[in-house]
Amino acid sequence: MVCLKSLNPPLKPDKVKVWKRDLRESSLQPFGRWITSFDWSDIFTRNACEDKYGKFNDIMSDVIDILLPLKRTKVTKCDKPWLTSSIKELIIKRQKALHYYGKNSDAYKLWRNQDQQSIKSARFKYYAQSVEKLKTSNPSRWWKEIKSLGGISSKSCWYNQLLSNDVPNCHDLAEVFNCFLSGLTSHFTTLTREEEQLDFNVPGEYLIDANKVYNELRKIKTNKSPGPDMIPNKILKVFAYELSPVITDIYNSSIIQDVFPMNLKRSIVVPIHKVSLPQSVEDDLRHISLTFQISKVMEGFTLTKLFAQMESKLDTKQFVLPGKSTTHALTYLLHTILSALENTSCSARLFFADFKKGFDLVHHNIIICELKNLGVHPAIVRWIKAFLSNLEQCVRIENSYSSWKKTNGGLPQGTKLGPLLFAVLVNSLLMDWPGRVKFVDDTTVLEIIP
Repeated sequence: MVCLKSLNPPLKPDKVKVWKRDLRESSLQPFGRWITSFDWSDIFTRNACEDKYGKFNDIMSDVIDILLPLKRTKVTKCDKPWLTSSIKELIIKRQKALHYYGKNSDAYKLWRNQDQQSIKSARFKYYAQSVEKLKTSNPSRWWKEIKSLGGISSKSCWYNQLLSNDVPNCHDLAEVFNCFLSGLTSHFTTLTREEEQLDFNVPGEYLIDANKVYNELRKIKTNKSPGPDMIPNKILKVFAYELSPVITDIYNSSIIQDVFPMNLKRSIVVPIHKVSLPQSVEDDLRHISLTFQISKVMEGFTLTKLFAQMESKLDTKQFVLPGKSTTHALTYLLHTILSALENTSCSARLFFADFKKGFDLVHHNIIICELKNLGVHPAIVRWIKAFLSNLEQCVRIENSYSSWKKTNGGLPQGTKLGPLLFAVLVNSLLMDWPGRVKFVDDTTVLEIIP
């Protein structure tokens, strides 16, 4: 028997270093023993909502850092799921032919063509067997798979095009983008706290119990990124029973005192390039905001009360409202057009409008005025006013962060209240025009011409 050993070193998968917390069940046990026996009375006995949340955040952050510390680990980049062993063999043969005979040789072209055909066939087969069904069952996963099949990587260094002598690194670029965003509303009048309130009473039904908080915490998706507090979503979900009483106390204090904790107003802005090679910070970047998961839970309770009061007063053609979607909007629009075109003498004319920087240019004072005009209860208006005042943000690009800046306007994209508040802002737009479709900052105007 003759054993042959390849002289070529085996191909090693790429590895990247990331900071992660070990959140396996075995690692969570020490944290579980701590939280099940911890006494939250120090928070319950405090009066100010700001103090309650501040103490809660300090306790949670300290204990998580001790029992579940961040560790730098190596993560292997896995092969693409359609990359079979036979394709890998073709790639090796192609590379050998390139090395020994050059890229113009017949041998290299032969293996290159076979390699390309095999990859193309494998991609189609993988899509048909594993991806196509996700289009209806899991659109988010379907889109990720499509980008992977198309070779579109969201991790590419898109920002290289924006670096220059004046902006040499990611930190400086993040600072530039943050200055641009905060500058959009720098001339806006900021919200001020009303010294004289006619009604400080908060109806009992606006307060919540621990059971409601527990149910909301259990709905948290653990695969989502944590907010600026870096408290893992898995902690909030797994230990919902232990955390629900203290979060209940913080929210009830918040709505009674019309105060929203300052730390919860912070958001981390993550730029996303709208084109493959962005040339301008002002025109070629959009962004999303990472906000506190606890803030989203609290927003959800206020959102329910707010929508219940305004449902009958909001534009029925606004499809961002609960129970509606883009699918409903498109179905309504197409039905209206096709119904009119059944009469061959008719034609349809459409105008599509998108508010540029719509969420970034929201004026807080106008929203508060609109809420009052719609007859929203003063307790809810005051809470939303506290929620919108003194918002603060920083920009993150890769692992670089800008400084924190306050904004005089705008709605962080990623909040639960944001879409509904924007719907309030544009509620009166085109109300007397029957052929209209709205979805947040997108508006379509339809005219049927006889």
